[in-house]
Amino acid sequence: MADTDTNNRWNALLRASRLWQLEWNVADLLARIAKESVELLALERGILFLLDRNGISARAIYPPSVNDKLASDKALAYSRTVAQQVIQSGQPLFAHEISNADAGKGDIGHVFCVPLTATRGILGALYLDSRLSNVDFSHHDHEFIEMLGLQAAVAAR
Repeated sequence: MADTDTNNRWNALLRASRLWQLEWNVADLLARIAKESVELLALERGILFLLDRNGISARAIYPPSVNDKLASDKALAYSRTVAQQVIQSGQPLFAHEISNADAGKGDIGHVFCVPLTATRGILGALYLDSRLSNVDFSHHDHEFIEMLGLQAAVAAR
């Protein structure tokens, strides 16, 4: 990715995270984080999972599902499993060109999941995926996704 594109993306993250700090409604904030994360990375889907007394729950999904309920349930179960692994390990997961019928949609080009880490520990996970496998993600992209998760955690705490 060109330096100008990289700078533009970092500037967009800075603008987004500043606006997240101004959002008072928690549900709106979480929905906005999921939506803007997908848009910043030009991916297809984002799910923000938060820890609560009962484990983890999907608190925001972008875009809102309009697909077949069974496929949506399978995709959500798959993403929840990935998010649980990331939360338990505290380590991000970056997977490229994977295939998993359990994901509810056949082949998945990319899966990214980062822990939402704040001063009091891990709050949850930001899960992103896309069937588009023609996009190359570099080490710098992975760093950007991790920073995105950190900024989301600060806003959501």
